[in-house]
Amino acid sequence: MWGSVQTVRGCPKHCSFCSVWRTDGQKPRQRRVADVVREIVALRRVGFRFILLADDNFYPVTLADLAAARRRSDGHHLAGLVQLRQQRFGLMARLEELPEDMVFCTQITMEAAEDAEFLAAMRRARIRGALVGVESVTSEGLKAVFKNFNDAGEALVGRLQAFRSHDVHVLGSFIFGLPTDTPQTFEATADMAQRARVSFAQFVMLTPFPGTVDFTNWERTMQDGPTVNGIPLTRYWLIPPMERPHSGPRRAERAKRCWQPATGSAGYQGRSPWLVSDQRAEQES
Repeated sequence: MWGSVQTVRGCPKHCSFCSVWRTDGQKPRQRRVADVVREIVALRRVGFRFILLADDNFYPVTLADLAAARRRSDGHHLAGLVQLRQQRFGLMARLEELPEDMVFCTQITMEAAEDAEFLAAMRRARIRGALVGVESVTSEGLKAVFKNFNDAGEALVGRLQAFRSHDVHVLGSFIFGLPTDTPQTFEATADMAQRARVSFAQFVMLTPFPGTVDFTNWERTMQDGPTVNGIPLTRYWLIPPMERPHSGPRRAERAKRCWQPATGSAGYQGRSPWLVSDQRAEQES
């Protein structure tokens, strides 16, 4: 079983499919380290060794952010970023001091892959896994979801492998259904996930959640769109699941083939010996 603790709230990004930056804001706020550690210790005392650091973005200050701030004349902004970065390192230093049998996972942006100092601190803190929102393997797809800060192509492979070189196993999250996708996108995405040697992978369909940029744009284009029993498709959560429109069978089959390596022992999970060993230790305890 996994315990869950949040250490920072808010994400400075503005991905078109994401509601987090709308609901939690774009200014990251870190909890007091002592409060976070106290909560983790309480979970450990009731038997939790595996802890999910359930943050919007565990890496809220990137090297690019710092470089941009240094080019500005606003020293106050730079000082704030430096302080937040130091707080993250302070938190990880405290995680190092916790029992050695504890394992942490989190979610993080791909930009952390270029920050060797941060990845080294994650390793020492036993943050053994991270969900990384890859979303698309093409620059066109990344541009469509306002995620130009991600890499595509071979540069993407290198970024994802950088996590693994620091013993951080990646759950790569990919989105299908972007306006730039083609029938070839499915195979190209699965191939990229395997060449990057991500430990796990998930493939999800683009869903325009209320509050997101994608939803706002969709709602605007569907003002006179079709309805189901009088309910506009833009209010899809009011439509009974069995009556909602679904993707065609060919698209569903292509997506299913991408999942096959992710669910087999010879696929993505076969490259995650840490999970197997930790599960065995939990069974023996």
